Amino acid sequence: MADTAKSAASDMAVFSSSHAVQFHGGIGYTWECFVHLFFKRQMHNHILYGDGKYQRAKLAEMLIDSAA
Repeated sequence: MADTAKSAASDMAVFSSSHAVQFHGGIGYTWECFVHLFFKRQMHNHILYGDGKYQRAKLAEMLIDSAA
């Protein structure tokens, strides 16, 4: 199901982009390697397409409606 993949991808995007900013910021290269652009893009997509929690709720709603 696409909602399951969207949920997993959204959760991993949050994890990887936030850790990349922390890692590169810790060594002082956040602005030089454009990690901040990827973080901002991920946060924009998070709001635009919904986060993992939203996708799981949407999937649960579809499954409950089909069972009823």
